Amino acid sequence: MIGSGLSLSAQSQPNAGLFTVTDITGDVSWVDPTTGASAPIVLNETLPVGATIVTAADSSASIAFSTGSTVLVEADSAVKIASFTQAPFDPADLINDTIEPSVSHLELFVEKGGITNDVRSLRPGSVYTVNSPDGAVSVKGTVFFFQIDVATGNLILKVNEGLVVFIGTDGQYAEIPEGTKMEDAKNMQRQPMSTAERVEFRNALVRLSTARDAVTSNEGTIYTKSVEIATASDDSANTNVAGNTEDEGSSNDDSNDDDAGDDNNDVEPSTEVVIEIPTDNIVVSPST
Repeated sequence: MIGSGLSLSAQSQPNAGLFTVTDITGDVSWVDPTTGASAPIVLNETLPVGATIVTAADSSASIAFSTGSTVLVEADSAVKIASFTQAPFDPADLINDTIEPSVSHLELFVEKGGITNDVRSLRPGSVYTVNSPDGAVSVKGTVFFFQIDVATGNLILKVNEGLVVFIGTDGQYAEIPEGTKMEDAKNMQRQPMSTAERVEFRNALVRLSTARDAVTSNEGTIYTKSVEIATASDDSANTNVAGNTEDEGSSNDDSNDDDAGDDNNDVEPSTEVVIEIPTDNIVVSPST
């Protein structure tokens, strides 16, 4: 993982992120991280962090995350949502399709097969990492393809937009810029992508349009679920405030009430907690 400094309100600690499968072709299932049981995916169902998405031959699935990023899981693949947390946010900010609505930390683990990632620009301190037995990729907002070749076991990277950093299991790293591919992670050899490969990216992004709608449309699955959570949080906060006001009124005399009123007029700003993530803080998942 690679990150930078993060300034996060003490009142906005991260929660488990939301994600859902919004488009299914063929045979797609998921593995429960708690029980290990496998079940067919229900379209637009929100899954728990730790779930593994599995596609059969000639099958695929699109995933939408509450960061606004989307992933297309290619045929014959297994991808685990290893870790996903995100600071609370205003659901209206999801409709902004240029930057994620709040600071997040998302890690995927590709057990086999490939994924196309359309990563919304990340806020300072956010992390988006794709791990594999052969190494990891960290990005800051880009469109890229990550695949473990079934026949050879090679890790293949193709970057259509932006820049990704690949970190090998030996700690060596390589930058892969826009329009470049790396088909041998062990030697880190890079070369230009072909026109046909660029077309493949465009086709994948068309497939991901449904996933983007789940985030950017005010009728989309991720958007409506975020509204439900925000509304529930607001109701809980209002209940607590009402309860506290009632208690204060019953226990204080008139002079104390005046003092309380003065205090409420001088609200202290939220304390900010600054978390520094060093640039050499790299985690590469071991081979399993």
